[in-house]
Amino acid sequence: MNPLISRLQPGATPGLWIDGTDYCARLFGADAPWLDVTAGVAWLRKAQDLLRSDVLELDAMRIVDAACAARLELRTAMAARSRGGYALKTLLADESLRALLVEWVVALRSALPNAPLCLRLPSPRATIGHAWQLAHGAPPEDAADEDMIDAAALHVADFLRGFSSAGLDALLLDEGSGPMPAADTLALYQSVLNVAAGYQWAVGLACPQGTGAADLPAAFAFAVADAPLTVPTVLRLPASVWDGGDAGPAAPLRHVRIPEPTQPEQVLRQLGQLRG
Repeated sequence: MNPLISRLQPGATPGLWIDGTDYCARLFGADAPWLDVTAGVAWLRKAQDLLRSDVLELDAMRIVDAACAARLELRTAMAARSRGGYALKTLLADESLRALLVEWVVALRSALPNAPLCLRLPSPRATIGHAWQLAHGAPPEDAADEDMIDAAALHVADFLRGFSSAGLDALLLDEGSGPMPAADTLALYQSVLNVAAGYQWAVGLACPQGTGAADLPAAFAFAVADAPLTVPTVLRLPASVWDGGDAGPAAPLRHVRIPEPTQPEQVLRQLGQLRG
């Protein structure tokens, strides 16, 4: 069984999937050096030693954003045409960017081999707008239509083929903010799901905040959401847990983000309580 999915089975030892990147950046005095793989993996290893997350997450967009900020020529190429999906197509066709991300995954898998490794990407719907903003400095005026989302999924699927032997266990597609996409929109992601299935990755969907009961296509192996969905769900804990708020129901795996200003004593105390 996929190691991440095994963590979601009834009766599994309860675990925490911890996003502590912003918190650790403040604690360590600097953000992770996303464009230096050796130094960056050492930074994440230090964070993992501190927080002991039961799932290792690599947020690809932190690396993509840093690369775009450093490379004017890439941003210029992405902005060369005004078609809605052109910026994304150009971004994902950049071989040096893909090589950097693959190098990250391989190095992280080697440095921390014992926890499931998940790559977080914006969903095909969400990544169109993200790439546009990187290229043009502002969000797009119009929402992506079905043709654009379908094309984006094909570009993402092709991009992911470079990770075939990198050591990933899972892929998390992040819908970002806003309403939960309808089932027919999620069905447009099938080309991404097909590639992931071929590499035996578990594919999950990070649902927008506030998402209630939702039916996900059968190819989604899990979800990250505020409440249980129709697939195995990593329950996302509210920010109020850091102020002593209710952590909600028990679950085999729960996702928690540590806010950047949280004090270390508070983090240690609350993580200890969440682990029971």
